[in-house]
Amino acid sequence: NYLFSVAEIHETIGKAAEASMREVVGKSKIDEALTTGKAQIQQDTLVLLQSILDQYHGGVQVAAIQLQDVDPPEAVAAAFKDVTNAKEDREKLINQSQSYRNDILPKAKGEAAQVVNQAKGYAQARLNRAQGEANRFTATLREYNQAKDIISKRLYIETMEEILPNIEKVIIDGKGGDRVLPYLPLERLKAKSGAAAEEQKP
Repeated sequence: NYLFSVAEIHETIGKAAEASMREVVGKSKIDEALTTGKAQIQQDTLVLLQSILDQYHGGVQVAAIQLQDVDPPEAVAAAFKDVTNAKEDREKLINQSQSYRNDILPKAKGEAAQVVNQAKGYAQARLNRAQGEANRFTATLREYNQAKDIISKRLYIETMEEILPNIEKVIIDGKGGDRVLPYLPLERLKAKSGAAAEEQKP
């Protein structure tokens, strides 16, 4: 077949390859033909070329189609370059955004987890303190119920210990006689009380 079915087989293969390439590229987008679509164009061209040669009974098996330099037409070369640069810038920004996202998200999640743990710890500490105070109150109440007189006196004494140091005291000796009216220096006590009040004013 290679020798007898097709005259000028080399020229026929070249023209068939050119026709196949034009048809496939004509159906493709220009940016795909110049960038990411090369592999698909090569595969589609190979299939179409092999189909044409089989129809001619050329007896030729096409092993591969390899695109070399693919350039846009001169009339649109500058515009295509601008488009290509814009796409590259877009991809660069997308990659930068993705990198920033991958960096900031783990940090944000870590900080959020830390805040949650701190809040849980604070809540647990408050709960423990409240439970401790409740237990102390319950224990005091239990003691009070068992010895009310003693506990009442103890509470009275503790209260007096807190109050008495801060007030003016006058001690009267009971041996002076019940029939004698004790003399209290009311004017002096009143003066001291007024002076203390003046000192406390801002």
